Amino acid sequence: MIPDNVEKLGREEADYGEKIDSSVFANCSNLESVIISKQLNEICNKNFANCVSLKTFKSSVDTEVSDNVIFIPQNIKIIREQAFTNCSGIETLIFSSGVETTEREVFSRCDKLTRIDIPETLTTVGESCFYKCEGLVDIQLNNTTTVLGESCFSRCSGLTEISISCASIKEEAFSYCENLVKATILNGSLDKHIFGKCSLLKYLSIPYLPANLG
Repeated sequence: MIPDNVEKLGREEADYGEKIDSSVFANCSNLESVIISKQLNEICNKNFANCVSLKTFKSSVDTEVSDNVIFIPQNIKIIREQAFTNCSGIETLIFSSGVETTEREVFSRCDKLTRIDIPETLTTVGESCFYKCEGLVDIQLNNTTTVLGESCFSRCSGLTEISISCASIKEEAFSYCENLVKATILNGSLDKHIFGKCSLLKYLSIPYLPANLG
């Protein structure tokens, strides 16, 4: 358990003088459960990268959250790059309302992850955030999401159907989703190669005139 006087896991000092370097828990291959401080508001670079056994993550006050769930609590506002990359034990990911930004490759290569729900507060999904999450079969986005970064869902081979509402969808966002058959884009600007190499894509619906079509 990470104590309540820690506000940040990263290279900079927290308000209480605590200092925990980036990557401090990286490659802890037997780490299964993490209970974080209720004061923590940021998860920094590679804090839990390659923790292949990690299944439970929650705040000390989230006692109602069951084990075997990665629960990003309300006090977390930003998750820095590669924080949970290659955590191949993650199956369930829940964002509470509070997180605003996920940076590059935060959950990339979490190949057992099956479903994600994006809360209204999460406006920016970073580059390659869910890259090669091959078990992912369902994405639920809110219409408050403003940016889906480059390659954010690239090589998610479990996706077969998506419906997306987002202000800006960056290039190759869904490239190499080799089993994607149906896609509906409800709004937003579209960069190039969004569905590049989606060889089974058969049905594409864009019921509006995009401001930018890459």
